[in-house]
Amino acid sequence: MKQDVITRYLRDFGDEVLEFYPLIPKDFRWDHLVLIPLTHEYELLEDLLLSIKEAALAAKGRVLLMVLINGREDCSLEGNSDHEKSMDRLAHGLLRKVPLGGFGFVGSRGEFDILCLEYTIRTRPFQAKEGVGHARKKLADLALKLKEGGQFSGEYFHVTDGDALVPRDYFLAPKDQECVAMTFPFLHVKDGFRGDELYWQALCAYDLWLRYYQLGLKSASSPYALDTIGSLLLVHCEAYALVRGFPRRLAGEDFYLLNKLRKLGPIRSLKAEPLRLRCRSSDRVPFGTGPGTAKFYHELKERGAAYVMHPQCFEILKIVLQSVQSQDFKGMEASLEREGDEVVAICREQRFEWAYQEARKRARDELGALREFHSYFDGFKTMKFLHRLRDEVYSTVPLTEAFWTASFVELSSAKRGLLYEELLQELLQMRGESEGRG
Repeated sequence: MKQDVITRYLRDFGDEVLEFYPLIPKDFRWDHLVLIPLTHEYELLEDLLLSIKEAALAAKGRVLLMVLINGREDCSLEGNSDHEKSMDRLAHGLLRKVPLGGFGFVGSRGEFDILCLEYTIRTRPFQAKEGVGHARKKLADLALKLKEGGQFSGEYFHVTDGDALVPRDYFLAPKDQECVAMTFPFLHVKDGFRGDELYWQALCAYDLWLRYYQLGLKSASSPYALDTIGSLLLVHCEAYALVRGFPRRLAGEDFYLLNKLRKLGPIRSLKAEPLRLRCRSSDRVPFGTGPGTAKFYHELKERGAAYVMHPQCFEILKIVLQSVQSQDFKGMEASLEREGDEVVAICREQRFEWAYQEARKRARDELGALREFHSYFDGFKTMKFLHRLRDEVYSTVPLTEAFWTASFVELSSAKRGLLYEELLQELLQMRGESEGRG
């Protein structure tokens, strides 16, 4: 490993959280790190810790759970109480506890170790524009400092969330050393959720949307066909440093990190048991699972269906990317003309041929030119392109209609009219990913 890459990153872009590193006893050594930001998640904490314990017992080597409890200055009394209870629970039963300057502690509980930092009203609360991206960066920067200091022996660190239940093979899943990052498979589960049944169906719809979007990108041969959920990540330390870490965003930090990492190298899905993501309502971030589920929930109540972009949007993307790969821009133009003037105009504005020719000038060969092109037309530009096609040409369709008409989704035609939960189960069974969802 090029240790100087990490050293330079920490020196030039490291978070102030590094001030706590000298307080961590040097006799602590770890082989696996798990990074988890927590906000108002005390009720989920017990089962999360149990899943970490089971995975740690199966692991080869020592595990450190790194938690950052974060709250803002305007946090409610109930929220502050939740943070205090989470701190107390994490500290309970530690065999050895070392304080970290009044901001938390590091200690051992036998099966695994815990490092907990508190950024709340009792210490140094987050500001209005600081959120989950800020929390993940603090944890990841401290993880890299442990790597630099020789206290972490692994090449990759895990990133997940408070609503996750990690599988028993969490630390045993075989890693592809070519990858700059990897993602775990996932399932959304009820896990005792007793709220509105319609909300559960909305979460199943959001799960379907995530898989639909990823399948659409994959069918178009986009290198950004990734599961961009922060709970699923396994990130290479050096690659993280090279892309300057998590962006300090209120939301979407997982998407933007993977977007940067994919330009460095491959990102693949691990062959492992899935993480189970528990059903809960959440409005802590402006977009993502909570707001996305809430949007579908309101659509189900008001329109009787969840709506997603028309599958033809992905067919247009497929025409473009296959034409770029074959350098057949005249053929692309002819294919797009059959879709109408609006589609042609949107694609011409993207200047795909110009972008490829510019990439070709910078590259040694055609393969390098394609890499350069996809570095330019990245996951973010791809998303914006699809949104324009949706908003200006193809609009949205009910989710079930999208699944039954999309060429890139394989489902049994004999089972139309399923609820979203049943449709999701059908999709997972077809892909060999299904297991109990109760």
